[in-house]
Amino acid sequence: ILSARDNIADIKLKLPICAEKGARVALSRRISGRWRLIGYGIIQ
Repeated sequence: ILSARDNIADIKLKLPICAEKGARVALSRRISGRWRLIGYGIIQ
């Protein structure tokens, strides 16, 4: 996460993605061998 304020977060990803504005996204992370949901939101 590069910055977070109010309800907006700027995130730098390891791999590039292609998404339209208004698309819903989910961020997952592998913790102890299991995938865990760590965040979700809408592309602006």
